[in-house]
Amino acid sequence: MMNNFWKNIFKRQDDITPANGTEELSVDVPSREKLIDMAMGMLNTKMSWESEEGDRVANFDYQNGHFQLRVEKENPYVRLLYPFVFTTEMDNLQLVRHICNECNANGDNEKVIYTVNGSKNEIDIHILSSILVMPANVMPVVSRALGRMFGWQNAFVRKFEKLRQRSEGDKARDPERLEGEWTRELSLMREMEISHQLIGELRSTPPPREPLRLGEILRTALGVEKPFRRLSLWLGQQYVVVEDADSINRYDLMLKARELHKGEYLTAVVEMAPLEQEELREDVSITLKAEGEDDLAAYYRMSCHKMPNETPASVGYMEKGVEAVTFIVAYDKMDGKQRNDEFRYMWKEAVEMHKKGEDEQMTPEQQMVCEIMDENVAGFIYRGKRLFLQKRFAEAIVPLEQAFKMMQGKYDTFKASMKDAFFEVIYHIGFCHCEMRHYSQAAYYLELLMPLHRINYTVEYINCLCNAGDMRAENVVDELLLQTDPDKYDEEEGMPQQIHSFRNFLRRRKVYLYIEKGKFTAARSCLREMLNEPENADFAIQELAYIKQQESNNPSAEQTETDALPFDKK
Repeated sequence: MMNNFWKNIFKRQDDITPANGTEELSVDVPSREKLIDMAMGMLNTKMSWESEEGDRVANFDYQNGHFQLRVEKENPYVRLLYPFVFTTEMDNLQLVRHICNECNANGDNEKVIYTVNGSKNEIDIHILSSILVMPANVMPVVSRALGRMFGWQNAFVRKFEKLRQRSEGDKARDPERLEGEWTRELSLMREMEISHQLIGELRSTPPPREPLRLGEILRTALGVEKPFRRLSLWLGQQYVVVEDADSINRYDLMLKARELHKGEYLTAVVEMAPLEQEELREDVSITLKAEGEDDLAAYYRMSCHKMPNETPASVGYMEKGVEAVTFIVAYDKMDGKQRNDEFRYMWKEAVEMHKKGEDEQMTPEQQMVCEIMDENVAGFIYRGKRLFLQKRFAEAIVPLEQAFKMMQGKYDTFKASMKDAFFEVIYHIGFCHCEMRHYSQAAYYLELLMPLHRINYTVEYINCLCNAGDMRAENVVDELLLQTDPDKYDEEEGMPQQIHSFRNFLRRRKVYLYIEKGKFTAARSCLREMLNEPENADFAIQELAYIKQQESNNPSAEQTETDALPFDKK
């Protein structure tokens, strides 16, 4: 008799077994038993049947695998179980759970589950399936179901060995935690994909953690480098003028903004020019609007506009244009001592957790600093990483660049884990500059990472090239599309999910570049294909609407392009 353990496992299949609309297809239990006997006989397999609570249960061996099968009176589907396809130590529970989730997300009818054998301190893996047997299809259905179970067994074992080797090289961190961190990174990178908007685009950053001095604001937001000459500031009836360059650089604009009430504005103009070179003068106008406050900080919306020198000829002005950026800033109510105390506590905790081998319990910020013994470097990295994950890009640039300057001279002395922390610093700096539209600075940092061939670094580099309109963008995208051709991957195991998402990203970027060049026919063909793909559907809808608008605004636009994407397989 089949024990309750296996009965319970079969019952777990109830929520994944389709039932509606199959009643007319079902045959009675004895007839299905005979059909299965006939099919298995053709496969040179003998069945051993027994009755249990009105159902018929069989055990059989097929190609060195032991199977169990259940024909239920009230269910037209036959339950098939391939037990104990793999066994491993309890220490690998995290890996097993992760692979089961991945298999079940990508599987069709088969489900991979695990059970814990406490007495042996082991984990057992099993595969479940439900099949609908009818006189006309019993042989191919049964044969295919058994073959797919062997296929999933092989795929599970290969995936397990690959992940175990990777985890051993990454301090045995939880793969689900790694996947979660990757998802967070991917979501930030997806936001960086500029698509064509029907209305004006506004980019903002969440509130910085502490006040920014005026010089830091202008360098971070607009890349200002010219000497300051004069600051003029208006706040209600107040009018403030500062003409000392160092005082302007250190001016605490956020402290002045504390005098604002919600809805009020502060306006300032900064004049910049080298001494006695009036023709190189530039002005930056700054507007702050109070947005409210809470127990931690007071929030302001800041707009910075960089305006060139007015000249009699309008040509130069039009060529250069006006640079502008809008973001959210905040006056942090926590003083410097509290911030330093918080960091030291977190850093020391990270160092101790690393010594105990508890890296998987750390926050992403702690994982970057757990091996860094220089308190200043660790502090800059910790703060920059924390701000980055909170999308506080404008503020994150300053501490991250400080960490980069302090680390790059010692790169040759770093061990592998320290080099990885340094690479993460470079990546975050490049990402932040790209978010602030400082594309030349972003490209400098991100190009340093290209020899590593890591997906997240590559994605951000491509975003930088595409968003900047760089002439290299299309060639880089085309080359990577060829490298990720689905035909290059094992047919049975398929393309890994991260590579699949990366390829979809490349396809979206390729379409974006088509549209930028006015190749609407080629873009439209690809977008219609993407409409049926969950990961790309929203992008396709938006871009098709944009193309339609562009064509209606410019009826004479070129419509004869026939360029084909490298990933089109016709």
